[in-house]
Amino acid sequence: MKKRSRLTLLEGSFETGFTAILQISFERNGTKIETQVSGRLPPAPEVWLTWQCWQQAYRQLATYNYWRMKAKVGQITNISYARLGEELSDRLNHWLNQGTEEWQKVRDCLQRNLDRNDEIEILIQTGDRKLKQLPWHLWDFFDHYPYAEISLSTCEYQKVKPLPSRKTKGKVKILA
Repeated sequence: MKKRSRLTLLEGSFETGFTAILQISFERNGTKIETQVSGRLPPAPEVWLTWQCWQQAYRQLATYNYWRMKAKVGQITNISYARLGEELSDRLNHWLNQGTEEWQKVRDCLQRNLDRNDEIEILIQTGDRKLKQLPWHLWDFFDHYPYAEISLSTCEYQKVKPLPSRKTKGKVKILA
């Protein structure tokens, strides 16, 4: 079964938390079912700080002169870059798996309405530039749903309706 989930993260910050609205829609036996629940993602300033450290390490690693045999003291190396990546993943998962009452409503709704064998489209909508930069695919929630795919979007969009297709009347005419 194909299910669409939209997690909208509205106003907020890493210091104060984010307002969250989860919408899940799917069809069962010809009936369209939609579920919506709202909650609040708790504050987690350490997630953004860890992401900044990881990004800085990545940029330094990209400019690292590979022909040098030894790294300078305090210079970012492959090992420290990997360690920062693991730390970022751990902090992100700790944040997204927190059991605060308001965020737990959102996570419970996801778990109740999604099945391991479903094809799941998860759209994370936010206007916050920082949230768009996070590695959402590292959330261990998705380890349980092998057919889930994640995408990011802004909160503002315009829906375009396709033009009706032109039907040919009668016989097809072949000119050559």
